[in-house]
Amino acid sequence: MVTFQAFITLALGLAALVVSTIIQIRVNQAYDYFNGYSESIGKSLIITMWTFTSFLIVFGLMGVIGSLKKIKCLLFLYNITNFIGFAAFLIFGITALVVGAKIDHLSNDTCLTAGDWSTNLTDTYVVADQVFCQAGCQCYIKDPTLAVNNSLTNYTTISTSKNVIRVQDCPGININEYQTQANFLNFAETTFSCAGWCSGQTYYTFSDVNSIVPQSGNGGCYKKTIGWFANNAYLLGEVSMGIMGVLGLFMVFTCCLCFHKDKPQGNFYARMAYYDEQN
Repeated sequence: MVTFQAFITLALGLAALVVSTIIQIRVNQAYDYFNGYSESIGKSLIITMWTFTSFLIVFGLMGVIGSLKKIKCLLFLYNITNFIGFAAFLIFGITALVVGAKIDHLSNDTCLTAGDWSTNLTDTYVVADQVFCQAGCQCYIKDPTLAVNNSLTNYTTISTSKNVIRVQDCPGININEYQTQANFLNFAETTFSCAGWCSGQTYYTFSDVNSIVPQSGNGGCYKKTIGWFANNAYLLGEVSMGIMGVLGLFMVFTCCLCFHKDKPQGNFYARMAYYDEQN
């Protein structure tokens, strides 16, 4: 039974490794902007996620090696860690779900009152709109109708190797001053297919002006971004609660195996380090 539990635990750890890797890849681009803001609580969740994933893998390896090699010290640590892991994943799962709900609640707030990070992104769009496809920054637009409908006055339809299709490439803007914001907005536009921040627009500013903004994306990137962060927090919470449930079952099995009246008697260590000789 202990060997079976240990292999299941190790499998959970490897599954958590896959989930953690996917989430890490998805949020890497966004962290460059959110560093330094109070919303970096999301980064704390990611660090905790990797800590718990490593814990689960080590936990499973202790059980597997201890049960196969009949090493009582490892079996004792495995069974004790089962209780600790149950409590830890319960706390982490609840925390992640609460953080997800807190982030999700921001979608009900007005964009400009969400925090300085949101205000700065709005200001970045304002500065970009004053430069992009305006005097001093001629952009390349394939469809002149797009330019006419959005008051983009300085553009060309002739394709060259020096064509400007995003504001970051404009010679008339000191993009270094807005580098992190521009990187994040490029990430938002390309990831969520949205344009604008608090209010939407029908063309992309920080990715490719010639790409078509879908109807669902011209309401702005604010709510889509908030929803994305909330969903990642919810995913962490749900996975943690699932692992907690499995560890809860293992706790019951451990108590039945180690403290059953028909099992050999002894002190706490001897009971918690018990293994079936036939295992």
